[in-house]
Amino acid sequence: MAMLPMPMTEASIESIESTPTGYKAVLHLVGEGGTLRLETRWKDRDGRPTIVEASRVHEEPIKPVGETELTEGEHLRRGRGKPMLRGRKPMDVLASRAT
Repeated sequence: MAMLPMPMTEASIESIESTPTGYKAVLHLVGEGGTLRLETRWKDRDGRPTIVEASRVHEEPIKPVGETELTEGEHLRRGRGKPMLRGRKPMDVLASRAT
């Protein structure tokens, strides 16, 4: 409960989906302390819907257009290997690897 933006001024349901064991609902909560997206899991307990788990939805910041290409170092850090083309034609890459 400490993660909730208190006092809360607004709450809405963003989505609800059925899962094999119950339901998952994403809530959008607004309060004086900020905003929060909360993923909740619900199950039937004694004939009543009950929250059994809640976790904050962390969002990655959106990169501005033009900043989506990874540098060579980022490819290596993310385990994607060395970028192959970088402005070269595929056949040139293959020929350079054969030597």
